Amino acid sequence: MSRTALLPPQAPDQAAPSLDTNPDDIRFWSSYLVPRFHAYLSEAGSYTTEQQAAHVSCLRAAVAALGPKHPHPHVRSALTKNGAPIELSFNLCQGRSPTARFYIEPLGPKTGTDKDPFGESWAAPSFACLAAQMTSMNTLWYKHLNEAFQLKGQEEIDTAMAKRRPDAWLPRVFLGVDFVGADRTLKCGLCPLLKLSATGAKPDDFARGNGFVLDAVRGLPGFGANMRGALNILGLYLVENQTNNTQDDSAVGHKPTCNMCRACAKANRPRPFFNLVSVDCVNIDNGRGRVKLYARINCNSFACIRDAVTLGGRVTDEATLESLRRLRSVWHLLLNDPACERDEDYSRPVAVESARRGIDINWEISDRLSVPQAKVYVPVSIFHANDLEANRNLSAAFRKLDWHEWADGRYEKMLRRVL
Repeated sequence: MSRTALLPPQAPDQAAPSLDTNPDDIRFWSSYLVPRFHAYLSEAGSYTTEQQAAHVSCLRAAVAALGPKHPHPHVRSALTKNGAPIELSFNLCQGRSPTARFYIEPLGPKTGTDKDPFGESWAAPSFACLAAQMTSMNTLWYKHLNEAFQLKGQEEIDTAMAKRRPDAWLPRVFLGVDFVGADRTLKCGLCPLLKLSATGAKPDDFARGNGFVLDAVRGLPGFGANMRGALNILGLYLVENQTNNTQDDSAVGHKPTCNMCRACAKANRPRPFFNLVSVDCVNIDNGRGRVKLYARINCNSFACIRDAVTLGGRVTDEATLESLRRLRSVWHLLLNDPACERDEDYSRPVAVESARRGIDINWEISDRLSVPQAKVYVPVSIFHANDLEANRNLSAAFRKLDWHEWADGRYEKMLRRVL
């Protein structure tokens, strides 16, 4: 049974003295988020009362990095559908208690203005604000990637300003916290697209920057042999085969096949581009360091998802194939369209703005993994009319996956309490 911690009030100006967030804005974020996050932790059933109190204190500190109250006066956060710069979530896994987490996009009061057009001056103190709340920290990989993707000099800033689209905000960084028992781990997602824009790349041509991103990852201190091999496989899929999706690379031990849907194969759809690189700020010894490289697949047919997960047929171990079988069994429920169950080449039409279409995938690279391990992120909200409809299909999906506790009302109960 979950337990609830009683939390003492905290003055809003104590949250983060290094960030000049207006106290009224801190009160706005705190009054809205703290009760909901508290309910989130309680409903998870994974935390003691003392752990809940400590984790809520972490959120209290983090709200200063959110800057002005929603909606932001200058930019619209890329993190969420409604433009809010924070997202709460659960990591659900069979045989393990739920893990609570949150992600934020640091947006200062001057972000989006001439004084801080891309939020770079707000990113560093926001990182320090959250880092001070962690139970352990190692910033080596974060610092390396932050340096690689940071704009340098006025010329790069001017070029990025000239290339940006007024209706498409390019984020600088996302900061996330995982809450596992008493531990808090900082996760940093750095966006390379701003840097690519600063070097003259156009949005329609970002895929040509995949090699630059891969090189930045290869330069990570302590980058091990397994990671290098896995990254090379990912590179073959995303870089070397940009002009020919079925190019033979059997010389290095892989025989790719074209798994894309018929429409994308016929159109010779280009490979996706990296829009985010994420690292955990943890001790990287003993292979514990991991990198996640994110891309968006614009077609939601299961054939194209399978193509991305297997990297064009290069990753076909039993664990990957079993994961795909399980995902295939619930794909029509997640996309809320029975046609997806009948036809793997079917791509469900979606009536949302182009910036939010598609399915996000990340490939995890680690010295504990011999090949990239893919995770698929389905934006359930864009495929459902309301929460009730989404809950019905998610409950059915949980039941198919034998997650009976979540299928039998726990998920709906959590939604009602938190929302």
